[in-house]
Amino acid sequence: MGKLNRVLRLINLLTHRQQVTLETIKKTCGIPERTAYRYLKDISEANFPVYFDRNSRAYRLDRYGSSPRMDDFSLEEAVLIIVALKRLAGSINPDYRQEVSALSKKILVSQSIPLEEIFEAYEHQLESLSDQQECSQLISSILISSAIRFGRRVKLTVNSGTPYDKAVSIENPALRFKKHWQLVSGTESDSEAAEFPRIKKVSLVRP
Repeated sequence: MGKLNRVLRLINLLTHRQQVTLETIKKTCGIPERTAYRYLKDISEANFPVYFDRNSRAYRLDRYGSSPRMDDFSLEEAVLIIVALKRLAGSINPDYRQEVSALSKKILVSQSIPLEEIFEAYEHQLESLSDQQECSQLISSILISSAIRFGRRVKLTVNSGTPYDKAVSIENPALRFKKHWQLVSGTESDSEAAEFPRIKKVSLVRP
């Protein structure tokens, strides 16, 4: 069965049933969980808005067009939410932890870039987060890794050593080690370098 037939089968399910669970979608369409989430996203983008009912843990067509869209999250927002969810998962019981994990996956696959590849590299650090400073540094590291991996321009808020922070913009970011790890432009040899210990906030510029 090709992708088109599987998507049509999913639309048929959602059209003729009040609610459809993820397990039913996977079984009926013969697709894995990740593909199911992507198909639901594709359907929503094709003006068949899909709503997830948390009480019944099932999907339905939102005929009123009021469903929230996870792909409206910017990459920064998605990273912040997932880091917060991962930290929450460490302080709740296994039953809630499963729901937190499922929500994290939904946010990951809703992004236009394979953000899960970045998070895999930081999984150990996510599991051992402690104080606010460590959490802030981890968020900055994930965003910088994403910018380098996918060639996105970044805007940084950098501690300048004065009462005022400094704004720095870097095109085609790359890493360089010079006493400390620095973020520099991979194409501009005379670009300003931002030292990792001084970076306070990272924002990715949308293409």
